[in-house]
Amino acid sequence: MKLREKVQLLGDDELTNAMPSRQGIVEIVLRNGTTLRYHMKAVRGTAENPMTRAEVAAKAYDLIAPVFGRTRARRLCDAVWNWKS
Repeated sequence: MKLREKVQLLGDDELTNAMPSRQGIVEIVLRNGTTLRYHMKAVRGTAENPMTRAEVAAKAYDLIAPVFGRTRARRLCDAVWNWKS
């Protein structure tokens, strides 16, 4: 929680309008004043930087489990991955 208090989320119209869309910049200022900065031009989960099947499965489960419960979420995720049309 102490670390969370030090985090600021800032919007940037130029970044919002940039192409490709869904970019992000992380900037960290260390205690000694050094600034570390990374500009991600294709965030994870976009066509330019797709997630693996395992990452999609884990993300889906993590989002569904709090709503449906762990057992039902697991059954649903397994059913979706194993579904044959």
